[in-house]
Amino acid sequence: MTIFPMVIMMIDNEDDRAFMERLYVEHRYLLFKVAYGIVKDPQTAEDMVSEACISLIAHMDTLRKLNTYKTRAYIVTTVRNVSLDCIRKRSRQSGKSFLADAEDGFDPPEQAQVYDDLIRREEIAAIRIALDKLRAPDRELLRMKYFDLLSDKEIAQKLHIQSSSVRYYLTKARRNLGRILEEEKLI
Repeated sequence: MTIFPMVIMMIDNEDDRAFMERLYVEHRYLLFKVAYGIVKDPQTAEDMVSEACISLIAHMDTLRKLNTYKTRAYIVTTVRNVSLDCIRKRSRQSGKSFLADAEDGFDPPEQAQVYDDLIRREEIAAIRIALDKLRAPDRELLRMKYFDLLSDKEIAQKLHIQSSSVRYYLTKARRNLGRILEEEKLI
């Protein structure tokens, strides 16, 4: 694998080049893994990573605004789309569908599910971090509702409050969780 795709080295602005170099270094193995999982050829996978970098450079302003989890999701989606486009183009040129080729063992919906699962796990990790920062009563309420799967009535009994109040407190706890996620730029 090359050190940096040439397209990154050609960026004129030093800050932009440094940003893209850092982004590439942090995510290069993931980018290559995603591309290779689709194209099944190391050289083509490197080409797909370079193509994805071109697209990412064009959207650098968007990338700068994203947090770590959304950045990873954005670049995975970009390299996946670039790689799938390459496969589709090859299929049109040769008249053979590389996407449906059983020998390659590639099943696009299955691959898409893998990436969706990766993104979902990262979002769950972010939520866990935010939950740890919540006040204990809010954290306990959300745990009872979403982890213990208790009904509003069961929560009300455990907390010695009225059932009608549970919805209010849940809304407030979710709002506090969302505020922490935004303030900490976790999601």
